Amino acid sequence: MAKNYKVPKYRPRAWLWWVALFIAGIGGGYYYYLTNRFDDPSSLHQDQLYAKIIALVTILSVLICVIAATAQLWFKR
Repeated sequence: MAKNYKVPKYRPRAWLWWVALFIAGIGGGYYYYLTNRFDDPSSLHQDQLYAKIIALVTILSVLICVIAATAQLWFKR
């Protein structure tokens, strides 16, 4: 007796969600590291600047991945 198995839909852009999650994790961890180290008070201003740059790059990268992953939803309308 043959069973009817459902074949999952192939989603060619599903890997972009994982890339976005990976980038968010790495960027968030590095941002946390830069904002919570107090070993050298003289480099505090420079660390804050780097933390802002890392946050901006992380957010933009994640947004690009999410937009690319959902592009088929926007262009099929």
